[in-house]
Amino acid sequence: MLKVEKRPGSWDSGIDYKKAYKTILKYINTIKEQKKLKTRSKKLAKAIILLIQLRNASRIGEAIEAFRKFKEERKREVRVRVEKRKDGAERLMILPEEVKIEDLDECDDENLYPENLNDFCKRTFVFERVDGRHTRTTTHGLRYAAVSELFSKGISAPAVAKAIGRKKHEDIGRYFEQDLAEKILREQL
Repeated sequence: MLKVEKRPGSWDSGIDYKKAYKTILKYINTIKEQKKLKTRSKKLAKAIILLIQLRNASRIGEAIEAFRKFKEERKREVRVRVEKRKDGAERLMILPEEVKIEDLDECDDENLYPENLNDFCKRTFVFERVDGRHTRTTTHGLRYAAVSELFSKGISAPAVAKAIGRKKHEDIGRYFEQDLAEKILREQL
């Protein structure tokens, strides 16, 4: 088993967002083809939730809530309560375009807990990092891969914080600026 490693001084596992997205999507498509697999509906639900989390840079609990709302309300966009916020704030969650509402009907949504999904993520997937190495990660590592992708597109810290439901942007901005400063040093010297 590969060890989960964080880059020194970094806030994430260095997971390449686009490759992680493709990895989870490939797994979903493989599971969808296995009609006779006993655990198919549970594995499909868990993988779709991880894709929802990655697509929305959300916490895993927010992704679980969104999954259930997508399934119940039959909508591609829903609002969920932001975890760790006591002010009742909500955030937008979008169902990845590759997932059909009908796919959700094939999913078993019983016993979906953050710790189960965290274990599933670490046990099931090996992701490519931006440095080309491979690693396993937690669901939180997926959240930060998405946040890093937003920053790499030039989106400001306040806009990223707002999009992911954070009250303050200083924390995520500080971590990203440290990574950016180190990258500049490496490339310039």
